[in-house]
Amino acid sequence: ISLLAIALSFAVWYYFKPNIYKVNTSTSPASPENIIINMHATVFDSQGQPTRILSTPELRSYADDTSVLDHPQITIFNESEQPWEIQSVHGRTENNNEKITLWQDVVLYQAASADQPESTITTSKLDHYPQENMAETDQPITFQQPGVVVNSIGMRAYLDTEIIDLLAEVNGYYEQVE
Repeated sequence: ISLLAIALSFAVWYYFKPNIYKVNTSTSPASPENIIINMHATVFDSQGQPTRILSTPELRSYADDTSVLDHPQITIFNESEQPWEIQSVHGRTENNNEKITLWQDVVLYQAASADQPESTITTSKLDHYPQENMAETDQPITFQQPGVVVNSIGMRAYLDTEIIDLLAEVNGYYEQVE
């Protein structure tokens, strides 16, 4: 009976044993120092108003003061009625978030307000500078508003003043809005 009890106890322990994961203790620069799941960070101004929100399902931070973001979404509040929304498949922050590089299916979007129509800008890569509230790219972009499509190589967008400089090979056309 005791051999059967030992075997049964072992079988129960083996079936219900806890999952054990090895923690990566490597000091390699390729190994993240921290991983944050479902991050949602809000930056406030001196009056307590939100100026920027950064959300990502996963952030991996590294010893060289960089972080890698999966499917980042950035909301930028400004003086206008509507905030700018930026999203992409991948992102990377540098120098204590002084620069955020976004790539693959990058979309900047601003909903319509009483003064202007909605705006959508798409590109493959974008650098966002939060302190300057500016975004730029040297890649092809498409800028769309209802009835208007403009293509350009490169762009610099000043998100607080809503001034967008198209840098080269600008080509636009009107579409009939129904």
